[in-house]
Amino acid sequence: MTSNKRIKIAGITVGILVLLAFGAYGLVMWEGSSAREEAPALEANIAQRLLHYTVPEDFRAMKNPLDATAGSADVEAGHQTYTQKCEL
Repeated sequence: MTSNKRIKIAGITVGILVLLAFGAYGLVMWEGSSAREEAPALEANIAQRLLHYTVPEDFRAMKNPLDATAGSADVEAGHQTYTQKCEL
């Protein structure tokens, strides 16, 4: 195989990879990436995979120390903080 043919094949391969990357990005953006209540399935799947690979295992195993049940002191404190700092 000649050097020119190798360079041509490498260029085509890089071009295809770039197109695939832009296609994947476009697909995520087309489905939308927002703070809606229900994320599109693709966005949720990608987020879960990224979360799994970026958060160390010992941290993933930790439990939330706050009481998140409705009416608990932790929830009430969060509500008060939100009201004071975020609501207009």
